[in-house]
Amino acid sequence: MLMQTLRDVVVATLLLFCWEAVIPIAESAFLSPNLSQTTSYGHKSILQVASPQSRANTRHPSFFLRSTEEGNDEALEEDSKIDNILKDIHSQGFPFRVVVIGNGAILETTSVLGPHFAESTSPKTGERLVTFASDDRSFEFHLKVDQIAKVTFSEKDRIVNDNEEKRKLRITRFINEMGNPICSLILADSSKEAADWFTSMTIRYGYEVQL
Repeated sequence: MLMQTLRDVVVATLLLFCWEAVIPIAESAFLSPNLSQTTSYGHKSILQVASPQSRANTRHPSFFLRSTEEGNDEALEEDSKIDNILKDIHSQGFPFRVVVIGNGAILETTSVLGPHFAESTSPKTGERLVTFASDDRSFEFHLKVDQIAKVTFSEKDRIVNDNEEKRKLRITRFINEMGNPICSLILADSSKEAADWFTSMTIRYGYEVQL
């Protein structure tokens, strides 16, 4: 039992160290001039993250998304606070820099969290899932909702170029009950509309939400 506890502490410490090391890199990549190209998405302008060829290669929807679309998942009678946060993030159609750190792998991508939003249950573990997906399913992001113990909203200034021009980053972090990061969403729209929306989220939920 003692060895298991020590092992859990070591793993948690390593994950936290990786998170603190990767987030600045992700922020730098997000601010890179190479991400300045835009493409049209509805009424908004978003970062272009895939070539026309790659976007043309559509995939079949995953089981998690199909399960909800086919009506195999029971609807929740009442939305919880985390459900409301996720739906608020999805509903505006803003692009985000998504940063996910796993055991042995790190994922960074920029995408709108939609237009599809689905709730389902994992057939293997029984865990509740929320899925964000693009039309062609080339982007699918699954969140294990019940593992989220805390959500934080933060703003910080980052230097963009050699002229020390600053840009404000607006970051939503999802954290588990051990205090380890699940993922971060960096708002990739610098418009006043996006900034006002983020501020409204902090007013509605606060800068730190315990679940």
